[in-house]
Amino acid sequence: MANRKLQDAMPLAPLKIVAMGGCSEIGKRVNEIIIARRKEALAASNKPDFMTSDYSIDNYLVDFECLRFGTGEGRAVVNESIRGSDLFIISDTVNYHETYDMHGN
Repeated sequence: MANRKLQDAMPLAPLKIVAMGGCSEIGKRVNEIIIARRKEALAASNKPDFMTSDYSIDNYLVDFECLRFGTGEGRAVVNESIRGSDLFIISDTVNYHETYDMHGN
């Protein structure tokens, strides 16, 4: 097992990406790159279909909503199942480009 090459290994869990509001463009670009690279990898591999069923899909972006309350607190609603997935969140930590109405302003 230790001698197994990384490029021959398949991921165990499906991949999902959450691209927050300020990072939606970079999230879309990352999604496109992953789709293209995984399709190329599958074309070059000789793995059976049952091993690659979750490896290459048409979209890795998660359908979600991020709601804000008047107090500034937020709530995320995920509109699809992410159970058992490797989830990556792309977020602008400063949130410079996002604006929210707080206290009626």
